[in-house]
Amino acid sequence: MKKQRNLPAAVACVRQFIIFSFRRKREKAHAARTRYLPWLSEKMELDMTIFSRLSLAFSLFVPLAISTAQTGQPSDVDRLVSALDSIAATTYVNNWKSSPDLSTAVFDGDPTSAGFNDSNWRDVRLGGEIHVDSCWIRKVIVLPDSIFGKPVRGRISLYVALDNYGYMWINGKDEGYFPFDKEFVLTEDAKPGMKFVAAIKAVNGGANIHLMHAELRSDSIGTLPDMVRDLALSFRVGQKILSFDTYQTNSHVKIDPRIDKSHMNRGEKTDLNHLLQSLATRIDVDALYAGDTGKFMSSVNLVRPLLKPISDFAKQYTLYFVANAHIDAAWLWRYMETIDICERTFGSVLHMMDVRPDMTYAQSAAAYYDWMEKYDPAVFNGIKQRVKDGRWEVVGGMWIEPDCNIPSGESWMHQLLYSQDYFKKNLGVEAKIGWNPDSFGYTWNMPEFYVNAGIDAFITQKIGWNDTNVFPYRVFWWESPDGSKILSYFPFDYVNQVTDPYGLADWMRQFEANTGFTSMMVLFGVGDHGGGPSLEMMKRIDHLKTLDIYPKVEFGTTANYIKWLKSQDLSKLPVWNSELYL
Repeated sequence: MKKQRNLPAAVACVRQFIIFSFRRKREKAHAARTRYLPWLSEKMELDMTIFSRLSLAFSLFVPLAISTAQTGQPSDVDRLVSALDSIAATTYVNNWKSSPDLSTAVFDGDPTSAGFNDSNWRDVRLGGEIHVDSCWIRKVIVLPDSIFGKPVRGRISLYVALDNYGYMWINGKDEGYFPFDKEFVLTEDAKPGMKFVAAIKAVNGGANIHLMHAELRSDSIGTLPDMVRDLALSFRVGQKILSFDTYQTNSHVKIDPRIDKSHMNRGEKTDLNHLLQSLATRIDVDALYAGDTGKFMSSVNLVRPLLKPISDFAKQYTLYFVANAHIDAAWLWRYMETIDICERTFGSVLHMMDVRPDMTYAQSAAAYYDWMEKYDPAVFNGIKQRVKDGRWEVVGGMWIEPDCNIPSGESWMHQLLYSQDYFKKNLGVEAKIGWNPDSFGYTWNMPEFYVNAGIDAFITQKIGWNDTNVFPYRVFWWESPDGSKILSYFPFDYVNQVTDPYGLADWMRQFEANTGFTSMMVLFGVGDHGGGPSLEMMKRIDHLKTLDIYPKVEFGTTANYIKWLKSQDLSKLPVWNSELYL
C-alpha cells in the first residue's frame, strides 16, 4: 500500500470510514450510474471501483471537480482538451512582426513588398498587445506540406482577427479594410512551399491593438479544425460547469472566499463529472494525430449522444446577452468627433435591427439622442421607432455618463432632471436602469439620487478594475445614508468581441457561487470610441447554441434581466452601506 503523504486533515479523518463504507456505497454509485448511463452498459465498461470511491469521498466533504487546478494532476478532460487544442493549433499563423508607431516610424522601402526587411521590428504572437496608435503587422507565410494530415491543395485562405481594425495587403495587393475579422483568399491552387506576404496596417480605436487570431483555412479539410475546437470547448465548459470552484476574480485580482451559494445538487454534479471524464477517454485523438479523420469522427459520433445528460444540466444556466456601446463624450477626441461616432454607431445598430429581428440595444446619455435629433433626424426617427417597438432601450437617466465622485448633489439632480425630462418628451419613456460603466468609483449618495429620479436598478462593471480587492458581491442592495436602496448588478466586464466563450462559462460558475443565481447578464459591443455590436458578434453568440455542452444563450434587454432578478428570492441579498471605490 502506498504511503500517504501530506494528507489533508479532512481526508485523514474520513479515510478509514471511506474504506469501511465502500461496499455499502457501491450500490448507491451503481444507481447513479444507471440514472445517467442507461445506454452505456453494452458500449462502455467503467471502473466502478474508482467511480464508487470518488462518489463516496465527494459526498463526505467539499467536492472538487477533477481538474488540474484542483488536484494538481490533469484530468481526462484536461488531457483531451490539451491534445485537441494542440492539433487545432497547427493551422495557426503565429510569430508576426510589428512596426513602431506610424506617427514616428520611417521605413526603408514598402512594408507590403516581399523584399522588405522587418528583422528589427518587434515580435508579436497571437493574442499579443501592441501599444501604439497605428502600425504595420507583417508575416511571410509559407504553405506547409499538409494541414490536419491532409495534403495542401485547392483554395487556401488566411483568416485574421484584429482588435480594433485594419487594412490588408497580400503580396502587395490591397485587399481593403476589415473591421475586426475577415477571411482573405491566398490562392485557388495551393502547393506546398508557396509564399505569401501578409501586411496589415492596424489601427487602434481607443485602447491597444490586439492581434487576436490568424489561421490558414483549406478546402481540403473544410470545417474540421473548427469542429475540433468546439469539441474541446464543450468538454472544458462541461468540466467548469460541473466544478465546485469558489474563486472570484476581477480584471486584476483572484481570491477564494470558499463560499458556494449554488442550489444545484452536488451529488448530481459529481456523477455527471465522472461521466464526462469517462467519455473524454473515448475520443480517439490518436486517429486524428495520424490523419485518420474518419476513425476520429466515428469516435466523436459515438460519444456525442452520451453527452446529453451533461448538456441538459448545462442548459439550466443562461447567458443573457445585452448589446450596447459605451461612448466617451470627449476622452481622446474632440466634441464633434463624438457626434460622428454616435451617428455611425447608432446608424449601424438600426441597420442590424433591420437584419436581425431578435436584435435589441441599450444606450445611455440624453445628450447623444439630442445630437441625433439636431444633426441626423433620420437616425433619430429610426431610434424613436425602435424605442416604440421595445427593441431600443433607454438607460442611464443622465445627460451624459458623468464622473461619479466629483459632481455636487445639485449637479447630480440636474443631470437626472434634464435627462429624464428629455427622454419623456422626445421618446415617450423614462430610464429605469442607472447605467454608468466607466466612472472610477461611485459616491455613496447615488442610490438616493437614482430613487428620486424614478430609477430602480444600477449596473456597472467598473469596480472590477480594482487592482487590490475583489468586490464581494455581484448582486446586492446598495443603500444610501438616507436609507434609499437600489438593486445593483455588477457584470464581470465588457465582452467587446465575444471571442472567449470559455471565459463566459467561467464567469457563470463564479456568478453562481457568488449569488446562487443561474442566469447572468453579459454586456457586449465595442465601446469608448463607439462601434457597438456587430452582426459578426451576434453570429459568434449564435454559434454557442450549437456546442455540445454550453449554457443556454439568449438576447434581451437590461429591463427584462432586472425583472427576472426581482422575481427571485432576494430576502437574503447583501446590503452595501458605503461608497463604491476604485
